[in-house]
Amino acid sequence: MRNPVFDIMKFIAIMGVIVAHCVHDWRQPLVYICTLQLFFFVGGYFFKPKSIANALKYEAQRLLIPYLIGGVGISIILTCLYINNQNFNLWDRISPLFTGGGAFLNNHYGFMLWFFSALFVCSIIYTIVNQYIKGYIYSTLVIIAITTIGYYLSIYYIRVIPFLIPQACAAIIFFHSGYMFKAYNSITPKSHAIIWWILAIVFATILYNIGPCDIFTGLYRMFPLYILGSLGGIFIVSQLSYYCCILTPKIANILAQLGSISILIYLVHFLEFTVGGSHYITSKLLFFIDNYEQTILEKILFALIVSLLLYQIPIVRRVFRLSKPQYIDIKTLKS
Repeated sequence: MRNPVFDIMKFIAIMGVIVAHCVHDWRQPLVYICTLQLFFFVGGYFFKPKSIANALKYEAQRLLIPYLIGGVGISIILTCLYINNQNFNLWDRISPLFTGGGAFLNNHYGFMLWFFSALFVCSIIYTIVNQYIKGYIYSTLVIIAITTIGYYLSIYYIRVIPFLIPQACAAIIFFHSGYMFKAYNSITPKSHAIIWWILAIVFATILYNIGPCDIFTGLYRMFPLYILGSLGGIFIVSQLSYYCCILTPKIANILAQLGSISILIYLVHFLEFTVGGSHYITSKLLFFIDNYEQTILEKILFALIVSLLLYQIPIVRRVFRLSKPQYIDIKTLKS
């Protein structure tokens, strides 16, 4: 039985990713406060200690298979589209797949796949830390050290180190936060809730005002505030997801179902963002909305509709390890 709160958080995160790829103005910092950080947080919440060998096998099936499917798929599509273009170089398109996506900085194609390899590396590093460092205090100190090292590496060596190791290290603090969050076995703070809310809003607001923080490019301003602000944003999203379950259970169930297939939504958006095509399908449905918002809505609708159609195919569910989620009783969340 799954907790719908975390699937709703994943849905909010994937919607934030799509919006972030559509906007380039003052709204962008708001989107970057806790979009991909949410995925790392949820990954940490559901982390289960295991051997390094088992972790490699499990995470490879969960993350590297979608990574390869997305990369190979887009390579085939682009090859078919540009096969008669003499300036098209297939190796330039495929080579970044062997470096975990880091080389995509010089190539517009495919850059969004970096997230899978970064989360894979993050999970393996955390498995090692969890196996050899005992105690929450010591493990937290080690994670802070790894995060700090990753921060500086992502600034100065982002184009050199493959498989997004710097980005994975910089984001591992959110993975650890999710794991620690589960240790307290509570969705909402049991005491001093108003203080948690105030701190979360204050730090998230500060992060919003200092500018966007992008894990992939290493674009950080005031790194400690970036961490606190992102954690504040994650806290706010988790609480809103919780109250959505309590106050509007039917809507919560729909959002949670969509969040459970966020990996499909991510890949479909990646393919559409690279190749295009959503405009031709959804423009007639959104003729009454101005162009800017229409761009966002049509990309969201395209990603959702295609993902839901793909989810109906048994082999797709098997490959991406998806099954119809059974959620715990919403009423139990109040306890």
